[in-house]
Amino acid sequence: GDERVCGAEEWTTFHGVQFTRRQLRGIEKFLWGQEVLNAPCPLNPGKKVRETHFARLGLEKLGGNPLTILHWQKLHPAGGEPHFYSYASGAWYTEQKFAGTPTCTFRWYLDLRDIVPGSESQTYEQQLAMVPPEYEVMTAIGNVAKDLHVYRKQGSYPNPNRYGRCTDTTSGGNRVYVGCGAGGGLDVSYWPDGKPYPYFGLSVSRKLPS
Repeated sequence: GDERVCGAEEWTTFHGVQFTRRQLRGIEKFLWGQEVLNAPCPLNPGKKVRETHFARLGLEKLGGNPLTILHWQKLHPAGGEPHFYSYASGAWYTEQKFAGTPTCTFRWYLDLRDIVPGSESQTYEQQLAMVPPEYEVMTAIGNVAKDLHVYRKQGSYPNPNRYGRCTDTTSGGNRVYVGCGAGGGLDVSYWPDGKPYPYFGLSVSRKLPS
């Protein structure tokens, strides 16, 4: 299969998910046609969308459990690959709503594989101004799922040593970011919106076609 796609087949292979015929019919049609995939990438001049994006199937539940960030940790324990930088027992975000509640919707997603080029060293407001109208900032759960899927399919994390800001915020009002720094696994942390940082960019996904 294509290393830029993680669909029903991969969910079955990696996690033993059994889909009903009705579910498979519902995701049979990929929401972005060839005209989108073969179009120039608006964020990477000289490349096509299919070269810079990663298509993945989102799942709300796995084995009856909501597929939250905390549940993803149980699927990828320490000592294996891919893995997390810190785990629920010792992670700052164990009690945070963004880690234990949101899941991805059961549908196709088309994510920019790496952060928006040149979005580091910017405030969140400056980063938002770089987002084309057909894109939206990714959620933390979407970012985690994308990074783990990319690793499973391609053998490495997206944009190593770079982090992608997400739509979610902490209970203290700071912006959540997700990424892999210095080979320590998938890291989830936070940073104030108004403070630029050299390694913090923006993670975006293609909006659903209208």
